[in-house]
Amino acid sequence: MASSLFSLHFFLLLFLYQPLFSMANLHKSNNMILRSNHRSHLINTIPFNENSSTVYFEVTKPIKLPNTKPCSYHVLHHDFGFTYGRPPVVVNYTPPACYSQKFTKIVLEWKATCKGTQFDRIFGVWLSGVELLRGCTAEPTPKGIIWSVEKDITRYNSLLLKNQTQTLAVYLGNIVDQTYTGVYHVNLTFHFYPVECNVMINNDENKTSLNNLASNYYSKADLILPISQDRPLNDGLWFEVRNSNETKSKQFQIPENVYRAVLEVYISFHENDEFWYGNFQNDYIAANNLSDTPGNGPFREVVIYLDGEVVGAVWPFTVIYTGGINPSFWTPITGISSFNLPSYDTEMTPFLGNMLDGKPHTLGFSVTNALNVWFIDANLHLWLDTRKAKTEGGLVKFSNKAANVYEESDFKGLNGTFLTNSKRLISSTGWIKSSYGNITTHSIQEFRLHITRRRFLHFCQQCHVRIQREQVQAWWFGFLHQLSAKYPESTIGY
Repeated sequence: MASSLFSLHFFLLLFLYQPLFSMANLHKSNNMILRSNHRSHLINTIPFNENSSTVYFEVTKPIKLPNTKPCSYHVLHHDFGFTYGRPPVVVNYTPPACYSQKFTKIVLEWKATCKGTQFDRIFGVWLSGVELLRGCTAEPTPKGIIWSVEKDITRYNSLLLKNQTQTLAVYLGNIVDQTYTGVYHVNLTFHFYPVECNVMINNDENKTSLNNLASNYYSKADLILPISQDRPLNDGLWFEVRNSNETKSKQFQIPENVYRAVLEVYISFHENDEFWYGNFQNDYIAANNLSDTPGNGPFREVVIYLDGEVVGAVWPFTVIYTGGINPSFWTPITGISSFNLPSYDTEMTPFLGNMLDGKPHTLGFSVTNALNVWFIDANLHLWLDTRKAKTEGGLVKFSNKAANVYEESDFKGLNGTFLTNSKRLISSTGWIKSSYGNITTHSIQEFRLHITRRRFLHFCQQCHVRIQREQVQAWWFGFLHQLSAKYPESTIGY
C-alpha cells in the first residue's frame, strides 16, 4: 500500500492582476544529487564549455546503486534546433554487448546543455512505443546551462534486454529563430549494473514455488505493451486530450498466460491547463468578464477506461515547469518532478478475466474539466506464467463511485472566497487461475481533495499599482494503491 498526503499553504503577492503565468505558454502555438557512480562513464560529445555554464538540478531521492561497475551504453546524441511539429528523432536500439549478464539496476541518464534564449520544452523518450521518460527542459542563459536527469528504469528490464533491434524515439519540440536562439544539445546513456555476487536472482525454475509468489509480484514485468500513438507522426507519441468531452484510446491484445497486469500512465498538462490547480470557477470568470482567464475550477482527474468502462483514475501531481510562474524561482534548483515527471500505476489484475480471451481490447483516457491540452499515454506491464499456456480469470466485485465535486463561491467583484471539495473511490476484486493456483487480487483507489482560496485586490494610490494577495489552503489525500493478492493459506500485499 502506498499513500500520499500533503498540505500546501502559500501566499502570492503579484503586482498587476494576471493569472498564473508561464513563459512557455507564449510560444506554444497549436540535482542537489551531484554524486553519481556512473557519471564518468558518460560518453560526452556535447560541444560546449561546461566550465562556464550554470548547473541546474532537481532535488530528488538518490538512486540506490549496487557496488558493481556499470556497462554503459551511449544511445543517442542529438542537437535539438527547430524540431517543433517535426517527427521524433529515432535511432536503432539493440541491447549492449554485456546484455547476457544479470542486471540488478538500469539507469537512464539524460544530459543536456543549452546557451542563449529559449523557453522550457516538454520532451519524451520511447522505446518501441513504451515511454521511458518525460521531462521539461531547463531555460538557458546567455552564458549557458547544463542539467541532467537520472532515472531508474529497471522496471523496463524485459524491454531493454530484448534480443532484437528496436526503435528508440525522442521528441523535444523546440523553436529556433532570431529571437529564440537556444539549441538543446542532448546525450542519452543507459547504465546497466550487474548483480552483486552475493545477491540471488529468481529464475524460471523457482518461479512456480509458492514461496516466490510474493517476490514475483514485486518483480519486473515479462512484457510491456505500449498504449501510445504509432509512428510516423510530427509530434511526441502521446495522445492529446483537448477538452473534457474528448477520450483518446488504443487497441491492444495480451497473451493468454498473463497472471498480473499494471497500467503505468504518463501525464503532462499544458497551455490553458498548465496551471489547472490555480484555475478559477466559471461563475467568477463570467461575473468579472475575465475572458482570457482559464476556468473550470481547480479539479482535474484522468479517467482510465477498459473497453469503454471506467477501471481506474489518476489525480495528477501539481508539477510546475521551469518556466512556470516566474522562471527565476527555478534557478538553479528546479521545481519538484519538473525534470522527471512522475508516472502513475493502476492495478489491472482484477480485470484480467475480461482480457484473456485472445481478442483485441481498448484502453482509453479522458480528463475531467480539461482545457486544452493534456499529453497522456501509458505502458501496460504484464507478468506471464511460463508454466501455463493459458490462465483464466474473472471479476468478482467492482465498485466505482464517481468523483463527487462540490464547489462554492462567495465573491464581490474580484475579491472573494472559493471552496472546492471532491472525493472518489474505485474498488475491484478479481481472481486468476495460474500455475500458482487461484490468486485473488483486491485493489482500492481512494482520493480526497479540499481547497480553500481567498483573493483580495486593491489599488495602491501611492504606488499606482493594483496589488493582489491570495491565500490558498489545500490538502490532497489518496490511497493510490492498496493491493492484496491471496493464495490459499498465503497473502501478499503492499
